[in-house]
Amino acid sequence: MKKDFYFTIYLTESEHSIVEWMIREECIKRNINILYYRRFKTGHVGCYRECKIDVEPIIGQQLLKNLDITGWGNYWNDSHI
Repeated sequence: MKKDFYFTIYLTESEHSIVEWMIREECIKRNINILYYRRFKTGHVGCYRECKIDVEPIIGQQLLKNLDITGWGNYWNDSHI
C-alpha cells in the first residue's frame, strides 16, 4: 500500500504561508511527517506549490478536507499506487 501523499495547491504567495502553516500544524497534531512543501523543482510555475506528506493517501485526503483545502485545486498523484 502506498505510504505517501502528494498534492499541489494553487494560491497567492501570502496564502501559501498560511496554508503551509495550517498543514504543518495539523501534521504535528497527528504525528505525520511532512516530506516537503515547496515550489515546483523544475521550471518556474508561479503560485503553485507541491507537498508530500508521509501518510496513506486516504488519510491525506481527509486531512486536507478537514482543513477545507480541497477547493483550491489539489491533485492526488495515483501513478505510484
